Amino acid sequence: LGSNQITFESRQSSAYVKIRGFKVSPTMVQEVLLKLRGIKSAIISTVGESDIDQQLVAGIAFEAGTSLKEAELRAHMAAHTPRYMIPSAFYELDSKVTTASSGKVVKLKIDNLRRISDTEV
Repeated sequence: LGSNQITFESRQSSAYVKIRGFKVSPTMVQEVLLKLRGIKSAIISTVGESDIDQQLVAGIAFEAGTSLKEAELRAHMAAHTPRYMIPSAFYELDSKVTTASSGKVVKLKIDNLRRISDTEV
């Protein structure tokens, strides 16, 4: 105000998805995950064909020498977010994450990723 400058803010970073009727910001979910010690990076995506069966999933890259179990990830999310914002599954990311030419992360492809669980497979 008073500086004769106009600030344009993009809505791009605040993209929302509908999960079981709730409006969810994947960026917010990602920020909560990144606060957990041992997580180097995280990608939040959706799986499912329609709004009805759409679910959140998280791809996580751990810091070297670190790994977390699914229960630890869920407990952290439950302490900081509503239940509908907790990803239905967590996957361990490879060192490479596919990005589009714009730099945006391409929708997470979970077929070739290892699911994080509480038991060793």
